[in-house]
Amino acid sequence: MIEFLKFSTVFRGMTIYINRNYITDFCYDQTSNKTVISLPGTGNYYEVVGDQTQKILEGGTDNG
Repeated sequence: MIEFLKFSTVFRGMTIYINRNYITDFCYDQTSNKTVISLPGTGNYYEVVGDQTQKILEGGTDNG
């Protein structure tokens, strides 16, 4: 089963859905309260609001 995770982007506040299987890396920046999520390809990433570490590791779409 494909699991999509729901996030809100830092810029423009758009809601995006990312297939969990395509996340290649991520890191949380506590200073700016954002998580950077990397996807396959060069320069292919999203900056999303808040600490999304637990959501990415465990899955689920309940936190925006």
